[in-house]
Amino acid sequence: MVDFSPILALPAPLAVGISPLAANGLAFAFTGAYVGSLYIARHFFGVRPTEGEPQEYPPPGHRDHPGTMKLRMKAVGLATRMCLSAVLLLVKKIGGYPVKQAVRA
Repeated sequence: MVDFSPILALPAPLAVGISPLAANGLAFAFTGAYVGSLYIARHFFGVRPTEGEPQEYPPPGHRDHPGTMKLRMKAVGLATRMCLSAVLLLVKKIGGYPVKQAVRA
């Protein structure tokens, strides 16, 4: 068995943690939120080329187009913030900590 440094030990309320099934479900949900945000952003806010306009490369809506890259970064940033908020709320709920302590835990 490997001995861990006491510095790495979780506080008592968090040491019990959540079930493996719940942890896997959260990991799946966070992954889905991250990847899904890319597809949702493209579907709802993607730029479509208009007819009669000179074609540039990469065309608007292509993943390498600067506007598309900015949109994808905004979508991923929002998904990341949402996932971090979910983890904060979970630590707050399981540990019974106030917000400042939950951020430190």
